[in-house]
Amino acid sequence: MSPRMLHPLRLCHSYLNEKPASAAIVVRVLFLLWSILQDECFEVPYTDIDYFVVSDASRYIARGISPFGRTTYRYSPFVAIFLLGNYHAFIGKISFITGDIITGWLVQRTLDSLGCPEKVRFVSTVVWMLNPYTITMSTRGSFESITSALLVGVLHSVLEDQVVIAAILYGIVTHLRIYPIIFSIPFAFFFFGENKKKNVFGVQYSTRWCGNRRDSRCRYSLISHGSGTKKKPRRYGSFSFAVYSASLFVLLAFANYSVYGFDFLEEAFLYHLHRRDIRHNFSPSFHGEYISPTSTSLGTNWINEIPVTQSHAGLVVQMLVLVPQFATAMLVGMKFAKNLSFALYAQTVAFVALNRVCTAQYFVWYICLLPIVLPGWTGLCSGSHGMSNCAQKAKKMQTRGDEKRRRVSLGPGSNNLCRWQIVHVMCLCSAYQLEFHGKAIFGQVWITGILFSFVHASLMAKCVKYEQDSLAHA
Repeated sequence: MSPRMLHPLRLCHSYLNEKPASAAIVVRVLFLLWSILQDECFEVPYTDIDYFVVSDASRYIARGISPFGRTTYRYSPFVAIFLLGNYHAFIGKISFITGDIITGWLVQRTLDSLGCPEKVRFVSTVVWMLNPYTITMSTRGSFESITSALLVGVLHSVLEDQVVIAAILYGIVTHLRIYPIIFSIPFAFFFFGENKKKNVFGVQYSTRWCGNRRDSRCRYSLISHGSGTKKKPRRYGSFSFAVYSASLFVLLAFANYSVYGFDFLEEAFLYHLHRRDIRHNFSPSFHGEYISPTSTSLGTNWINEIPVTQSHAGLVVQMLVLVPQFATAMLVGMKFAKNLSFALYAQTVAFVALNRVCTAQYFVWYICLLPIVLPGWTGLCSGSHGMSNCAQKAKKMQTRGDEKRRRVSLGPGSNNLCRWQIVHVMCLCSAYQLEFHGKAIFGQVWITGILFSFVHASLMAKCVKYEQDSLAHA
C-alpha cells in the first residue's frame, strides 16, 4: 500500500488512541448496554421509535417489499438499506456510534484545517465526543450521526479545496436528509466571493493547503492573485460543486423513483413540505395543529401521525408558513457566507427554531457544527475568515482588551446553554405527563414550546453578536 493511502489510516489510528476518542467509545458502549436494560425494565423505553420504523423498513426491502409500506417511514430507501444487516438491535446502533466517532475525527481535522491551536482542537472535539446529547442520540438509534458525519465531511472537503469530494458528499447528505439543501446559498456565496476577499495584510488569499503540517500557527498560505501562480478561479469550483452535487442528487432520486414510483417522492421529499404533526414536539405549532378543525377527523387516536386531507386554502396557508423559515435561512447564509462554518451553523439554528415540527434529533443538526464555530467565539480561531490570520488573531487575544472581550462573550454563551437545557427538561417533563400518563396538559406543553422557541431565538441572536464582534476584531 502506498504511503499516500496509508496516511489517512495513520491519522485515524492516532485519533482513536487519543483520550477523547477512547473515552467516547467506552461511554457509548456503556450507554448501549444500558439501553437493553431500560427497554426491558422501565416504563419509558430508551430506544427511539424511529429506529424500529427504519429497522422494519429494512426488513421490507429484504423481502422485496417497498419500505414505504411501513407506516410513518419518511426517509430515503437508502436509509433502510443501510440497516439491512440489522439482525439485532446492537448492529444498527453500532453503525450509528461509528458515525459519531467519525464525526469527531472530521471535526478535529476541520479545526486543524482552520489553523486552531492543539488545545482548542482538543476541547472542541470533546464538545462533540463526550456530549451527553450526542451520546444519547446515537445509542438510541438515531440516523443523524451518519448525517452529521457527511455534513462535517462536506465542510472539511470544501475548506481543503477538495471540491469533487465535497460535492459527492453534499449530494448524498441532501438526498438522505433534504434540509441541507439550504446550505447551497452559503456554498455559492463562499465560492463566488472568496476570490475577492482579503486578509489583514490587504492581500487576496487562497485556501490552498500550504503543506507544512508542523506549523501549528496557520495552515494556509497567502497567495496573491496578482502573482504569477496560475490557479483556477473560485467560480470554477462553484460550478463544479453545483454540477456534481446536483447530478448525484438527481441520479439517486431517479434510481429510487424508478423502483418505488411516486411513493418515494411523496414520503421522502414532498411530505415534509405539507407535514402536519399533531403529536407532541418541541415546536409550539403542534398545539394549533391539534385543535384545528381538520384534526377532529382523527378521533381519539391523536398520538399517531396520520395524513390528513386538506383543502387547497389550508395547503396554501401551510406553504406560507414556510416563507419566514426559508427566508431567514437564506438571509443568514448570504450574510455570513465568508465564514462558511458559522453560516451553516446559524442557518441550521434558524431553520430548526422556525420549523413547524421540531423533535430531539433536529438539535443534532446544529450541535455537530458547534465544535467548529465555538473557537471563533473565544477569539482563538474565527472560522473561514480566520484561515489566513488565525495566528495574528491569537496574538491579539493576549492583549488586555481582547481578554476582557473574550470573558464577557463567554458568560452570555453559558447562560444561553443553561437556559436551553432547563427549557428542554421542562418540555420533556411535560411530554412525559402527556404521553405516558394521559394528562390533559396541552396548554402547559404549548407554553414550554413557546419558551423553547424564545430560547432558540436568543441563541440565534447571541450567535450573530459573537460573529459580528469576531469580524470587528479580526
